[in-house]
Amino acid sequence: MKRRNGAACAVLIAVGLYLLIPVLCTFVYAFCTAWTDLLPRSFTLKFFLEIFEDPRFLPSIGRALIISVIPILITTCAVTLALYVCTVYAPKLERLVQTLCMAPYTIQGVILAVAVLTMYSAQTGFLGNRIIMLSGVYCICIMPHIYTGVRNSLNTVNVPRMLEAAEILGAGKLYAFVRTILPSLLSGVVISAMMSLAGLIGDYVVIKILAGSYWTTAMVLLMNSRSVEGQLSSAMIVVIFSINLLISFAVFTLRRHSQEKRSRVHSAK
Repeated sequence: MKRRNGAACAVLIAVGLYLLIPVLCTFVYAFCTAWTDLLPRSFTLKFFLEIFEDPRFLPSIGRALIISVIPILITTCAVTLALYVCTVYAPKLERLVQTLCMAPYTIQGVILAVAVLTMYSAQTGFLGNRIIMLSGVYCICIMPHIYTGVRNSLNTVNVPRMLEAAEILGAGKLYAFVRTILPSLLSGVVISAMMSLAGLIGDYVVIKILAGSYWTTAMVLLMNSRSVEGQLSSAMIVVIFSINLLISFAVFTLRRHSQEKRSRVHSAK
């Protein structure tokens, strides 16, 4: 058994190192002045200073965060309320909600973006706005991730019993939902929302089709700057990757905290 475990660990380490090679090379290339031999000649922070001095870069990151956070808030509220109603009042409708929320898994983002653009591009009102179309497509794309997180959180909480206990103590249904149910779901909801955020920040195809020239995000700016020095593009990639890494670390920390809290509750029972 020990030999098998050691071999499995060695294989995992080898695969991990192989997958990290492009990331490490990009990271090193962003700091070097030239890399024409086996090793870089010298290192500099010049390219990072250039991208942060570029008046387009920080606003592009802000746009990426804005266009990611708004769909996440809308989808999280809609899915949470729908699943709450199904759990408490209409359990038979949960299968329908599950089907609707998981259906976007079968639709590629490019197909969805082209379909929405074809249908609404001729509209002159609210629905014809490219940013509104992009927000709607993002809401659909992240729906499976939000549904999975909210559903898993609801599975760990006995919602009907908690509502009954709150009503016995004199609380109304709305007050019980806000002060009792939502805090119990918060960790799972936040984890799924942050995972969706990491995915949307790195999107390029959908936003390029729907609103590339109207809403320039960091990924669009990166693709538009392919003609500049390679180190400058690598520095932008490192910054975007660092943002996603911080989000992933926050998700991991929240998940571990949630699991520890859940284990303490089970041990107390």
